[in-house]
Amino acid sequence: MADSMFQSEDCRGFFEHWQSLRLDGDIVPFHRDFLDNPNPKYAPFVHISEISETGTMIVRLMGTGLVERWGKDKTGEAMGEGQPDSVREALYANTRQVILNPCGLRSEIELAASSGSEMLVEAITLPLIVEPGKPGRLVAYSGLMRKLKFGEHSERYTRLANVEWIDIGAGIPEDPPMTIDQ
Repeated sequence: MADSMFQSEDCRGFFEHWQSLRLDGDIVPFHRDFLDNPNPKYAPFVHISEISETGTMIVRLMGTGLVERWGKDKTGEAMGEGQPDSVREALYANTRQVILNPCGLRSEIELAASSGSEMLVEAITLPLIVEPGKPGRLVAYSGLMRKLKFGEHSERYTRLANVEWIDIGAGIPEDPPMTIDQ
């Protein structure tokens, strides 16, 4: 079962919450149902992104915990803005597959903090159904596995490892997810 792959109870719980919002017969919940049924435990560490007409992933909602973790609200920005091209390429390739396949993605992400220390998060990225004619959307949740010191914030990705697709009922892409090692 897909939920046995998670390292953290928080990611497992978020996956179960996402699954509970699927309507009978659907493998993906609707965007509106996700927003209408927030789980306060996970909401601070959720972001929702969409594919723009140019293929860029734009952050449309960023939880307060993520704003604090990154030291700024990235709503309206391109996903991975300010990161090296290799990071953006991997993020875009993986998240597009989540929307297009549809499937889930579990990853462990190492980030450099403002003081130079490192933090580790486990993240899960899942698709959301949108109304016809609307851009594809996804929701991601990330739980801390190695915490930052008080006052620090994330600055850049250093590693995207232990990345794997999650079969949510529609199969998974043939190619493995892209990784990063900066």
